[in-house]
Amino acid sequence: MDSLQEWRRQHYELEKSYAQKILASPKGSAERTELFRAGYAAIYNSAAQQQIVDDATDSHALAQIVRGLVEDGGSVLDVGCGFGALLAELLPRGYDAYGVDISATVVEQARLRLARLGHQADRVQCLDFLHAPAAYHDLDCVVATHVLEHIHPDETVDFLLRCREAVRPGGLVLIVVPHRFTSPNDSSRWFLPLGARSAGVHLVDLSFTDLRNAFLQAGFRYVLGFVISPKLQVKLGLQPQATRFAAAKALWLERVLASRPLAWILRLNRNLSQALVGLLFPAYIVGVK
Repeated sequence: MDSLQEWRRQHYELEKSYAQKILASPKGSAERTELFRAGYAAIYNSAAQQQIVDDATDSHALAQIVRGLVEDGGSVLDVGCGFGALLAELLPRGYDAYGVDISATVVEQARLRLARLGHQADRVQCLDFLHAPAAYHDLDCVVATHVLEHIHPDETVDFLLRCREAVRPGGLVLIVVPHRFTSPNDSSRWFLPLGARSAGVHLVDLSFTDLRNAFLQAGFRYVLGFVISPKLQVKLGLQPQATRFAAAKALWLERVLASRPLAWILRLNRNLSQALVGLLFPAYIVGVK
């Protein structure tokens, strides 16, 4: 076994071990909170060994998406901000942007990054957004990219409720997740077939329909979607726009593609599956309070 494959196996077993413990932990318990903190510290350290910790993944495209939702100067909170890549994009444009993350390691790096750019380091806070006392109110927008799939499924709606509490009436919550139709998308993708349930740190696999249902349960008035992948739109030089039409389109097309006669298409090839999801029903969703 070569070194990369050996690392992949060890990393997958690490993710799987913590995922199983987190999924078995009592809701709202100190045990679950500590498992999250310890687990993600260990997983980050493992990924750093292979230098695959991606600090700025899609940050430019994400900033463009936010600009289509919130006017310059608006207030934005990035939940699960990592190393602060989105804040580094938004603050120079005049946004009143903040970030939170559960990992003290990445928060320290994000603060150093902002300080180097001449911004206030304390715009980034280390806290458990889901369980800590509410610290943010009346924001224009909350952003959580590739966060919700890491939340225990019994707290999906709770997380969206916390996001909803942080925005003003009419405020927006942007959620981005890997689509369930392309699962597994965590480290289990190296060992499990396309279509299998994620077995690593992605504790739940979600479709656009799943997200819409959770948003409505959390009390949002309605949701918006994007006609095609907003990341692709940015690459093409377009400004992504979130609309109710795109959300309705995504819901209908998901039902069609998930039906028995057509579902096999999504299992043919990962690249094909990802392309279909990006073109037909990307898992980028905006809830309107």
